[in-house]
Amino acid sequence: MSITEVDSQEVRDIARGESILFSACFGPSLFGDTLATVASVTQTSGSGTLTLTSGAINTGGPVSVDGVSRPINTVAQYRVTVGSGVAVGPYVVTVTCTTASGNTRSMRCQFRVV
Repeated sequence: MSITEVDSQEVRDIARGESILFSACFGPSLFGDTLATVASVTQTSGSGTLTLTSGAINTGGPVSVDGVSRPINTVAQYRVTVGSGVAVGPYVVTVTCTTASGNTRSMRCQFRVV
């Protein structure tokens, strides 16, 4: 099993007290493979603590990410909630998924609490 980690293409701004559903699009880094399961969603940097859900793969059909339709089994979605007392600044959440062929892929999703 190989592990590859890539950065998300965007940095999302999120304000204190907000909650958003984040879509981590793995498609281009899968090289024809598909996602099977979300192994973990973990905050890996930042001076405060974000609340994160465990995540799910888009198995029910394509989803739109930034106005682009992404194929089934290529996106991991999870919810990020920022408490009112969380420090302003940069944060990284790492999403790790297992692929249909048994590989492990990770993506560093970048946030900025404003």
